[in-house]
Amino acid sequence: MENVRPRAPFVPRLELLPVRCRHFLLPLLVLCLGACAGSRPPAAPTPSAPVRPVTRAATPEEAAPVLTPPGLRLSPAVRPVRQTVTLELDPRRELFSGTTDIEIELPQATHEVWLHGEELSVKDAAFIVAGARVRTSTLPIGDMLVFLPREAVGPGTVILRVAYTGRARARESSGVYRELDAGRWYTMTQFQPLAARRAFPCFDEPAFKIPWRLTLRVREEDGAFANSPVEAETHGPDGWKTVRFQTTPPLPSYLVAFAVGPFQAVDAGVAGQRRVPVRMLVPRGRAAETAWAARATPPLLEQLETWFGTPYPYAKLDVLALPGTQGGAMEHPGLITFSAPLMLGPVEGDSLWRQRYFALTQAHELAHQWFGNLVTPAWWDDLWLNESFADWLAYKVVTQWKPEWRGDVRRVEARGDALVEDRLVSARSVRQPIEVPGDVHSAFDGITYNKGAAVLAMFESWVGPDVFQQGVRRYLDAHAKPRFVILDQVGEQTGAKRTGRKSRGTSRSALCAQKT
Repeated sequence: MENVRPRAPFVPRLELLPVRCRHFLLPLLVLCLGACAGSRPPAAPTPSAPVRPVTRAATPEEAAPVLTPPGLRLSPAVRPVRQTVTLELDPRRELFSGTTDIEIELPQATHEVWLHGEELSVKDAAFIVAGARVRTSTLPIGDMLVFLPREAVGPGTVILRVAYTGRARARESSGVYRELDAGRWYTMTQFQPLAARRAFPCFDEPAFKIPWRLTLRVREEDGAFANSPVEAETHGPDGWKTVRFQTTPPLPSYLVAFAVGPFQAVDAGVAGQRRVPVRMLVPRGRAAETAWAARATPPLLEQLETWFGTPYPYAKLDVLALPGTQGGAMEHPGLITFSAPLMLGPVEGDSLWRQRYFALTQAHELAHQWFGNLVTPAWWDDLWLNESFADWLAYKVVTQWKPEWRGDVRRVEARGDALVEDRLVSARSVRQPIEVPGDVHSAFDGITYNKGAAVLAMFESWVGPDVFQQGVRRYLDAHAKPRFVILDQVGEQTGAKRTGRKSRGTSRSALCAQKT
């Protein structure tokens, strides 16, 4: 074996290199030596004391619960009891201000309460619990507001007090909106189906029927109107007046209505078994155009009282012509609204077509005072029964009032219109499932109105007119004010067993109810 001596470690001698090479090779040498050092096997770990975990207090953001919106419908466990609303409205201005007190029943202690509220700016909010004020934060999420008290509130009854501002937009036709007519500004409302949340924070679903108390602060020259009669009116030195209205019977939010502006009131006498006052409310200067509406409304109301077997259920009946060109009508209790072209006719040369169209529409809206207002669907998937029943009954009572108009022929025409829509690829079932908010709006179509009315006419023909009428009357007696849903057999209400006919196959078809 060759005797080999160990080599001495290599030590680079940079001083032997030119200066320019030294500056280039020195960084490269450092990198190489570092890489060699990193490739050596790691040294055995030396024993050490266990590391104690470091803890810290959670920040308020980390400790706060995650907010999860309730989805399509609010929780039925949190329920309103009653609501008061005070609004300051000037039709000449877009911005309006309001305060509201909502009495709420809470089943358990909670740190969050969800309500509907859209395009509202909350200025102040607090829960009132046993007379004490609990400071509350508010967070808008989509078309909802979540109220977050600084400490848990409930269980039991509490009051949520909110001060806020909103917008009454021009060139709109829903929520609180404004219209310029003949140089004068007017403010009106249209909340069905989902727009009450743009006027005040609320439980904006038809199942939540509660009494409402409205107060409107308006300019002296403007009139103020709402669902119920005026209870008190006070005048201030600043050119404004405060109009407080009587508390309404239980209503869902979409039936609340008010109007402000230089309307003229035309006395149309009294009508019905209770002799309720009837007025036509019109834009200034158009009083003479109400002649046909004032003439037709009282007898139609009396025809409906006779058919239902009960008096008109509200304290007054105002019929208001909306300024502008928007179409349609709305069945607000005590304050039915119509498009002006539909309600107002020329003093001379009024057409029979327009008169008949107004009468049918007015009969439809008046029928809703019992079926839809006094008895209300729990959710929008039963909209078809609400609207088709009003259409079906309108043809019946107008035909009884004016048989020469041949309302039976018009009903056949409406059925034909339904058949046209029913043959399309887009056709749907009469009862529209509501899965997203857009489904509510799409349910207001010919399938709901015309086909639904045709189905009810077939059903009446099957069980008989007298039996069907008796079933509706018993239904109203049993379920006035509670909401209705389609659950039980129609035979339970119509008494179909007495006709000797079986109600097989109709267990989920009509006039059946569940109390709240």
